Amino acid sequence: MKVRVRLETLTPIHVGVGRDNLTGLDYILFNDYVYVIDFDRLINLLRSRGLDQRYMGFIRGGSGRKLLSDFLRGVGLLNQQILESISLYKLRWSKGLQVDGRAIKRLIRGVDGGIYLPGSSIKGSLRTAIILHKLLTDEGLRERMIGLVRGISESRSKKVGSVVENVLRTERDFSRDVMRLLRPSDLFPKSDVAGEVARLLSLSFTSGGARLLGYSEVIPPGVVFEGFMEVLDRPEVVSYIGGSIGLQEILSAIQVRSGKLLDRLIRRLERFSHVAEASKVKDGLGEIKDRLDGGDIVSTVGFGQGYWGVTVTEFKPELLPLLHVRGARNLRPHDFPRSLRVVDRGSGLEPLGWVLLRFEEVGE
Repeated sequence: MKVRVRLETLTPIHVGVGRDNLTGLDYILFNDYVYVIDFDRLINLLRSRGLDQRYMGFIRGGSGRKLLSDFLRGVGLLNQQILESISLYKLRWSKGLQVDGRAIKRLIRGVDGGIYLPGSSIKGSLRTAIILHKLLTDEGLRERMIGLVRGISESRSKKVGSVVENVLRTERDFSRDVMRLLRPSDLFPKSDVAGEVARLLSLSFTSGGARLLGYSEVIPPGVVFEGFMEVLDRPEVVSYIGGSIGLQEILSAIQVRSGKLLDRLIRRLERFSHVAEASKVKDGLGEIKDRLDGGDIVSTVGFGQGYWGVTVTEFKPELLPLLHVRGARNLRPHDFPRSLRVVDRGSGLEPLGWVLLRFEEVGE
């Protein structure tokens, strides 16, 4: 079965590239934009003006934080025309964020600097929903899951992340992974989109306070992406999970998982109605929950969502003490996770990672 996928961002989202961060030598703040520099274009410009060796001396000399903007200002090249000519892409930013020189987590991008969403980002979210759906409806699978978790606890294995990875397959039989039933393409925006810079924070469910984690490129709300997904019938997977996965089952699984996650997050934030920023995040999640209750398919994509821990503790909260999960020790089952990743683009805290999904079957 082939399905057309349409994804619209409801909140800022971040799908990143690991530890590859921008530094003050990679970007320049100028007026309302962060210009991310193409190094080859920069060197060609400097070489054409006999400034390349001076630049290398700037990089090698002295200590402390170095900003590319300081060098270009010193040689009289810090202006919009120059920046437009040597930048790979630019980001919107709010001057109140105090970004100058800070490391910024990159979005995944094409070689031309264009934004897209890799198929793997939506694939992981769909698999999480399907796993939770199966755990809630299949008693045999629940027992197998419980046995796996207890076995990991007794062996004190550090590879706890393999619990959900292995839940629909035998431990070493990768051919039975539910991921092999889903084959989404990369998703591309329907129109040009500029990313934004945001502060990335951890919002505590204990105090209601927010702790700065760093800075990140984000895709803003209201951006529409499109792509396709194949839903396959691989016999070795279908026989293991007890039947094929159809489009309606996928949609139902997403709604169940998103509803449980939203209920949990909103419930955890209700006690902080007197804390303005926490209350704002709760209201944002409430608006998303209203869309879900109205029949929309909403889900999470990208960084900061804690798919695995929430999935396990939703189907059997008593398992939490058995899991070697960072931050989970001494917590009551319903107190996990301890915090929520949020962002600030300059106008207060917002939820991170929520999208609206639409699927349309287009053929076999």
